[in-house]
Parts: sequence; structure tokens; C-alpha cells
Amino acid sequence: MTEYQRLHLLRDRLAGRPTDDTVHPGTPEWLLPCLKEWMTAHVGQREAREVTLEFRLAPHTVRGRYDYLSPLLSLRDLDLLTAIDAAIQLDRRWNAPPGTPANESLIESCVELGRILLRGGSYLRFDPENRCLMRRVDETAQLAYDQACENASDAASKHLRKAWHSAYRTNPDPDGAYAEAVLAVEAVLNPLVHPTAEKPTLSKSYKALQQQAASGKWTLNFGDPERPAKESIDKLIGMCQLLMEHHDSRHAGGMLARQQTQDEAEAAVHLAVLLVQWLSTGVLKRG
Repeated sequence: MTEYQRLHLLRDRLAGRPTDDTVHPGTPEWLLPCLKEWMTAHVGQREAREVTLEFRLAPHTVRGRYDYLSPLLSLRDLDLLTAIDAAIQLDRRWNAPPGTPANESLIESCVELGRILLRGGSYLRFDPENRCLMRRVDETAQLAYDQACENASDAASKHLRKAWHSAYRTNPDPDGAYAEAVLAVEAVLNPLVHPTAEKPTLSKSYKALQQQAASGKWTLNFGDPERPAKESIDKLIGMCQLLMEHHDSRHAGGMLARQQTQDEAEAAVHLAVLLVQWLSTGVLKRG
């Protein structure tokens, strides 16, 4: 599915300015009509009915028939974007076989929505993998995430994708994002340092890594290949420790138990991206 790029407008080119990549929350006045027009053209009454039920909205009555779309068109900002997101996820055309007219028409409508959001500078984008709207992130961070998922094992990639989705969807789940970030790191670290353990955890692997590092078993693959030097893995151990020690939502009932904040959940996900990439590509190697 195509991800369009913002235009480099003539006025900006002539002035020597870069492309305007400013993102805007909500539904600003230039974006709102386009989103309503898209909903009118692409959201059917069946999907609209289910969304109004989720929103606890009463339908309008037109000539003795219920109109479920009109109440949704009266929404604004995050409520409207949430309704669009819900309608996409509830669309039954996702169940149609790939390549069929029904499936192709849905994909085309999602591509059009993605183009509207991009051209309008929305802080959201359509994510084809998760079939929903997600917050737009820095391009470099997105590329790092994509690369880590590609290089990781299936298990680590699965957890990393769940962590990313939980952190950047329209209704983020910080606790879930943090938990999946930890699982992503466990999925790649545990087999390296605890290959025979039946129930390894990040905490156990962290302690094992400390012990093994003290004996010189591991080193980081940095430096000139012609003059290899054993680089300490203390920095990698420190990143694991940071991720592990601040996972306060893991247990309930304790004095320090709490919900994770959105900021630290995002930080945990990006830390997991780096760790998964390092551990999947041989940055950590036997000394």
C-alpha cells in the first residue's frame, strides 16, 4: 500500500525552505470537510450502525428510516478520527479474499484516506499492517522499527509489532506497549544467554548476562575489524536494566505498582527496537 510523500511546494522551493512536515492534532478546518466527504463515500450504514452503538449515539430518522452515518458526521477532532478508525476495523470487506473487487475497493478507500491525512498534515496515518489509524512518528524512528522487525525472529518481531501498535494507535495502551516491549527483548535475549531454561525472563537473563560478562564470555561488535578490541557490554546491560527496573505495571498490589505513562511506554518501545536490532544482528557476540 503506497505511502505518499508531502509535496515540496513551489513557494517553499523558491524561498529555500524545506517541505513543511508540521503535523496537526484533531481535525483542523482544512481537513474536516475532506474527512467527512471520505466517510460519506466509503462508510456503509452497516459499519456506521456498529460504530454508533460503540459511541452510544442515537441514529437520525429520515423518511421513516434510520440513518446511522449522520450522527458520526457531526463529530469532530479525536471523536471523528476514532469513528473513522472504528469503521475501518469493522469493515467486513477485510474478510473478502485478496484481489477480489470487495477487498480491492476497501484498500483503495484506505489509500485515499491515507493520502488525505498526509496532505492535510494530520498527526495520524493509516497503517495497513494493523488496518487502523496510528500516530505518525519521525521517519527515522519508523525506519529503525521496520528494520528491527525485519531482522528479528518471528517471536520477537510479533511482540515488537504489538508494542508499537499499543503505543501509537489512536487509543494507546501504555501498559500493554511496555509489556510487549519487554517480551520482544526477552524473545531474542533469552535464547542467547539462557538457551536451556524452561521459563526464562528478562530479569533472569539480565543476571545471567552480568555473570557471563564478568567472565569475558560476551563482547560488543564495535570498532575496526582490522584491529578488533573487546568492547564492554556494560552499556547493553544498562539498557536491559533500565527496561526491566521501570516496568512497574507488571505486578499489582505493591507499594511501587502503578500504570506506565505514555512517554515512558514510547521510550520503552524505542529502547526495545534498539535492543532487538542489536541482538538480532550480531552486535552482541561471544568474546
